[in-house]
Amino acid sequence: VGFAVFKAGQAGIARAESVRRLQFLAKGYGEVEQAQEAAAKASKKFGISQTEANAAFANIFARLRPVGVSLKDITSIYNGFNTVARLSGATSVEASNAFAQLAQALGSGALRGDEFNSISEQVPGILTAISKETGVAQGSLRKFAAEGKITSDIVLRALKRIETEGADQLKDALGGPAQAIKDFQNATEEVQVALTQDVVPLLAESFSGLAELIINLEGPIRFIG
Repeated sequence: VGFAVFKAGQAGIARAESVRRLQFLAKGYGEVEQAQEAAAKASKKFGISQTEANAAFANIFARLRPVGVSLKDITSIYNGFNTVARLSGATSVEASNAFAQLAQALGSGALRGDEFNSISEQVPGILTAISKETGVAQGSLRKFAAEGKITSDIVLRALKRIETEGADQLKDALGGPAQAIKDFQNATEEVQVALTQDVVPLLAESFSGLAELIINLEGPIRFIG
């Protein structure tokens, strides 16, 4: 029972922090509700937990919004990437690593070097879309990327293409046993969050008070020592 309560508390805190970060990032652009809605839709569309969707969306928002990429385009990038990751059969670890590299490349203005290598190895479906978008054969894309010619605009158009063309295949990709287990895990997390959402603020306040108490006891503890 104690372990279950501990896990529920962890889930509640993780959700609260993911919401806080997304709100903090979007507030400066007056897009809090829109960003939260985009993350909520992504969670349902791709069968990931709301906490995971919040965190991933916040990461790409933090990297791309300050350099002028619109929320609409950020949403297309996120949805397009998740679509191709699912269709490519990438694991959650592979998708997470590749997405981090993609966000970094988009923030720098072009896909090349280590970012290109990581994406080509872990989510190769993106290269297929880029090949269609540029007319460059997929086998020649590495050289094309080394020359800095796979710009952010090209990647964005490729991901929008994937978002549209891959929509019909997504349902089949999410119909396997692995997703069924993931759905159960997501449902369990929702229950944990529901059980702890009213308690988390009180826990935070209590731990802050406890920390202050411990600091104030430093003198007596040294004396006893």
